[in-house]
Amino acid sequence: MYIFLKKECSLLNDEKHLLAIDLGSNAMRAARAIFDEASDLEVIENYRFALRLGEDVFDSGKISSKKIDLTEDAFKHLYEIIEEFQISKIRAVATSALRNATNRKELIQLIKKKYNLELELIDGIKEAKLIYQGINALLNLNQGQSLLIDIGGGSTEITITKEGQVIYSKSFKCGTVRLIQLNSLKEYKHVSQQLSQQIKNDLKKLNIPAKFDLCVGTGGNLRRMGKLRNTFFQRSHLKIKQTELSAIYNEVSKFSIDQRIKLLSMRKDRADVIAPAMSLIEELMILFDIHELMLPQVGLKEGLLIDMLPSSPRYLYL
Repeated sequence: MYIFLKKECSLLNDEKHLLAIDLGSNAMRAARAIFDEASDLEVIENYRFALRLGEDVFDSGKISSKKIDLTEDAFKHLYEIIEEFQISKIRAVATSALRNATNRKELIQLIKKKYNLELELIDGIKEAKLIYQGINALLNLNQGQSLLIDIGGGSTEITITKEGQVIYSKSFKCGTVRLIQLNSLKEYKHVSQQLSQQIKNDLKKLNIPAKFDLCVGTGGNLRRMGKLRNTFFQRSHLKIKQTELSAIYNEVSKFSIDQRIKLLSMRKDRADVIAPAMSLIEELMILFDIHELMLPQVGLKEGLLIDMLPSSPRYLYL
């Protein structure tokens, strides 16, 4: 026999209900979590809204009325969740697309007026810091030198840590929504090579050795690469080897968008950006002689949750 408890009975007095919102260039993601009396952070539910604000912004410089309406609808859905679960701690951030939109104030003011939510614009360095916090909750970054790669719709964040300290962090205007405007695998590769070489030049100037003990990939495209590894090789989705990535990329790049949707169970807004993302990751792995990339299934929204806490969580449960 099952016993169903009321939602208001499910939280203890010393537990906190949190919601983190990441308004990105390709999609808006959110995570609802509970921080309990043992200082454990448990992600209860994830939400995703395929808004693709970058599609407008990287073309015309502003967000269209249609996209503003879609974004408002997405926030309305989240507001209903906030009310339903009586969530007390909420934080919403926006990244590359909104940073670059000439009419960003219009959207920020609309969300504030209708739902009393502060939409915080963060730069690439702050974005990388939050992603680092999410990764550090699951993987040990306190030993050796680590390379962290996050590919978003509007930008790519590269962070290098040594013994747990950030020694290099840079945001590049090279996200997948920008890249699909190029419309050619050859052009993807050229831009990927340019970005990789720029990172290599930066490290040389800073006298940072381009040798890494741990390499980590985050973002929706990296999560999809892990799923593709499982599909093609029946191996764990939590990491991918360079040889596997190259083999998968070679196959996936031959598929049409419709074939990726039907045969590989991708959403349309993932099927069209996965090829440029794989091109970029392959180039980085080859240039820096990276044999495998860890894919811990965390990102900006998990880092945001941790940043809202009074202290680091004992464990992060996804």
